[in-house]
Amino acid sequence: MADNETSLKEDLAAAFEAADKAVEPAPVEASAEVSTPVEPIGETAEAKEARVRDEKGRFAAKVGEKSPEPPKVAEAPKAEVKPPPPAEPTPIVEPEKPKARPPASWKPTAREGWDKVPQDIQAEVIRRERETAMALQESAEARQTYSKFKEMTGPYEALFRAEGVDTMQGVGNLMRATAVLATGAPQAKADLIANLIQRYGVDIATLDARLSGQAAQPQQPAYDPGFIARQAQEAVRRELAQYQQESAKKTAAQQLEAFQSTDPEFFDDLRDDMSRLLETGFAKDYNDAYSKAQLLNPEVSRVIEQRKAAANQGSTHRSVAAASSIRGQPTAGPPVPSGGSLKDDLEAAWDRASNRRA
Repeated sequence: MADNETSLKEDLAAAFEAADKAVEPAPVEASAEVSTPVEPIGETAEAKEARVRDEKGRFAAKVGEKSPEPPKVAEAPKAEVKPPPPAEPTPIVEPEKPKARPPASWKPTAREGWDKVPQDIQAEVIRRERETAMALQESAEARQTYSKFKEMTGPYEALFRAEGVDTMQGVGNLMRATAVLATGAPQAKADLIANLIQRYGVDIATLDARLSGQAAQPQQPAYDPGFIARQAQEAVRRELAQYQQESAKKTAAQQLEAFQSTDPEFFDDLRDDMSRLLETGFAKDYNDAYSKAQLLNPEVSRVIEQRKAAANQGSTHRSVAAASSIRGQPTAGPPVPSGGSLKDDLEAAWDRASNRRA
């Protein structure tokens, strides 16, 4: 009996153990995706509302529980970014240099060959012309002063040569004598005057009479109303003439400016000729003077004739070429007078053909 009870107990224990093993859940494999946490069984609605949710709307873990770690997302490989190739520099197009004009100081015939001169030589010529013009401008005042000096001392050059000195030395001696008379000591002044009296043969008696006598007082002119009127008329005439002269100069300056605005090619070469034509009345204005001066100036007229000849020669060549390109075409003979009937016309045509054969 006892053995039967023991075996029955062991059978029941083995059955309960097998039942417990059948009830245990199977192990769940870990997934890469994060699933929604399973709500605990038996949790009330109030407890659910009291639980805190995270930023993604999922229930946060309870206090003391570890929150599930988010799955690691594999980072995509970074694409290698190559820097853009350097942009090619934009070629710089230099503006075309303006064509250099020939120097105005050259003669017209020489300026005709200016385009055949290389550009570097043109630049050097223009530089030298500019330096020369600047030097002449800077020395203009000195040349003007020397011109006035020569004009003042010209009449007395023979006297200086008779004294055995040149003009500059003679003027220097006069300036020194003036300085002695103005600022020298009395003895120096007396010596200078005595030297002048002896050198130039001044008569002592005449000088003594002149120094001891009284200078005659000029007589006061009598009052003359006609003389005063003539003076007034002369003053008015001078004022009117000056006004007319200034007005004419102003008008001439305006006309000259308008003429120069047309950029006449040979103006610098013909300036003097134009002035003479206008002053003598052979030209009525600047345009007329320019046209006539072109014919009178040999250099300018030669250039103009050469240009006309070249233009006429080119026109002749074009005409010959055009004429040679036209094919010859038979020309009809002169009209034959009709006899008035077909028979007469045929006889006339037969006679012409017979004459040509003969």
